[in-house]
Amino acid sequence: FLAKSTLASPTDGKFRFKLPGGSINSGEPPRHAACAKMTETTSIHFNEKDLDLVGIMMQITPGVTETNGFVFLYRAQKYAGNPILSEKLSEYNYFSHEEIIELAKEHQKNTIGLGYLRMICHYINWKQNGGGAPFEIRLSDPVSISQKIDLPLIKV
Repeated sequence: FLAKSTLASPTDGKFRFKLPGGSINSGEPPRHAACAKMTETTSIHFNEKDLDLVGIMMQITPGVTETNGFVFLYRAQKYAGNPILSEKLSEYNYFSHEEIIELAKEHQKNTIGLGYLRMICHYINWKQNGGGAPFEIRLSDPVSISQKIDLPLIKV
């Protein structure tokens, strides 16, 4: 599931599909934040116990030695409700892995932001390798998947 925000990218003013999410409030567990942000953005409801942690990604700006933040990627086993277009959600779509791979091959079309493509490609690799323990990566690291799609470094 990918959502298109009603807010344009602050870097280039374009509207792209992305994974729903947001910031974690001080003292809030990441799993709880994931459920709250998904509901707030899309009106889809998750129970925390139905989320599996898939990966943790560090956001590091090139040339900066410290971590800017962390991204927690969850996979939902069950959910309730349907997406509702709102002031935060202008469009949504369900993409298969094959469609994501095609979008990755053509990432210059800016349908999905490069950082989100990286997260999804890491998820596809994780799933193709049998799942298991969550992966831990730097979001800026290049990634390729079995179909030989290479995504360049994120330009900041």
